[in-house]
Amino acid sequence: MSVIRTALNRTSWAPRIRGVTVAALALVLAAVATPPVRDRVVQHPLDVAAFLVVMVAIGMFWSLPSDFTRRMKRNPLSIAGFVIVMCFISVAVLAPLLALPKAGTRDPYLIPHEGFLPDPQPPRLGHPFGTTGRQYDIYYGVVWGTRTAFRVAIVVVTISIALGLTLGSIAGYYGKRLDELIMRVTDVFLAFPSLVLAVVITAVLGKGLEKVMIAIAVVGWPVYARLLRGEILSVKQRDYVEAARAAGAGDLRIILRHVVPNT
Repeated sequence: MSVIRTALNRTSWAPRIRGVTVAALALVLAAVATPPVRDRVVQHPLDVAAFLVVMVAIGMFWSLPSDFTRRMKRNPLSIAGFVIVMCFISVAVLAPLLALPKAGTRDPYLIPHEGFLPDPQPPRLGHPFGTTGRQYDIYYGVVWGTRTAFRVAIVVVTISIALGLTLGSIAGYYGKRLDELIMRVTDVFLAFPSLVLAVVITAVLGKGLEKVMIAIAVVGWPVYARLLRGEILSVKQRDYVEAARAAGAGDLRIILRHVVPNT
């Protein structure tokens, strides 16, 4: 990691990123000028509009004069991670253009296949990443899988943070028996390997992507709860929390306005 950081620090990345951005926009405009790409753009105007909105939002975020963006611009590894995430988002938004679904398909997320050969095939024309057994297109699955990956990530992280924030705040703020109860439940979840526990919960709930997301979220919340509980234990003794309590603020207001934002 230190070798990578040293190599990245040797270069000034801001001019390079601007150059790459201009080159990428020029490449996109040139691609749109070709008839096949232009036809796909006409067929999926909403996806193209969403891509443009995302690009504008990224540009606005990058130009914000905040401490967070300044620190990110000074860290080459943060820039590299930011570029990777943006590429991932671009593939997800432009999935209908990058991997055109077959005409008449009822579900674009179903990976098309050609033939029923049992052996995977190498990359070839029309299948740049090759095919799996029974000839499912890997490239199509990778492109459309980005949307599924985003959906799973957003739902799982949202549920995990919501549960962890709620239970961790209650345990850290009120303490005593309630803290003991919540922390012992947390210890039970943390005692099992997370992957094994998620598989068991999925087997109990049944098949389906929604069941998988619920299982992963149920496994993930104890980490957030324990971290937040430890921070709240120190923050709730601060003078501004005591002042808010003396001013007559309720517990919910103190937690949301004074404790959680300062953890």
